[in-house]
Amino acid sequence: NEDQQRIALVFGTGEIVRSSSDSAWDMGESPNQLTPHTIRKAVDGILKDPSIKAVIFRIDSPGGSPVASDAILHSIQRLKAKKIPLIISMGNAAASGGYWISASADHILASPLTITGSIGVVGGKISFAGLAEKLKVNVGIVTEGSNSQMWSQVVPYTPAQWDTLQKNLDRLYQNFLNIVIQGRKLTPEHVREVAKGRAWLGFEAREFGLVDEIGGIESALSKAKS
Repeated sequence: NEDQQRIALVFGTGEIVRSSSDSAWDMGESPNQLTPHTIRKAVDGILKDPSIKAVIFRIDSPGGSPVASDAILHSIQRLKAKKIPLIISMGNAAASGGYWISASADHILASPLTITGSIGVVGGKISFAGLAEKLKVNVGIVTEGSNSQMWSQVVPYTPAQWDTLQKNLDRLYQNFLNIVIQGRKLTPEHVREVAKGRAWLGFEAREFGLVDEIGGIESALSKAKS
């Protein structure tokens, strides 16, 4: 029926990872992982169905990989390019990467106690060099290039590598800020003030303009219908 009008409901639950094998805690496919591949398939299906006139994206995620978050954001922006309204419904949490993929939606709803925001990035590695020395374990490494050991866990960062890491984190953080500034139509000064990696409860995020409305999935459905 060409006149049929439907609303698609997409669930995005769990740690945001580039693929199902990237999680530090889970091996193989898991319902507690959110990957670009999963969302891309969902968006592909929606775009092939002309009866779908709006999308509710139910997010319950503490965040994860910035690369995966950005890939998911690009997928759901394809809906906006086709002028299909995108409604975000936040569950228990939509923080860090969970907020990254939410900020450009047409309308965002959260519960009063949703953990959201956390506009920030963190990176680094755990170095076991000191532990290996205390245990008198000798590790031999054959490498080529000054930064070839940058992500090795048996050597610490050099000062130059620390500088490279910091510049990369600064670039990611500014990208995150820009997504929020543009998506939420807020001033850079305001976004910087509520960012800095801090998490907010839903009712606080509503006051700061990070979400539009306090409500659950039923409210999101009403908004999508309108």
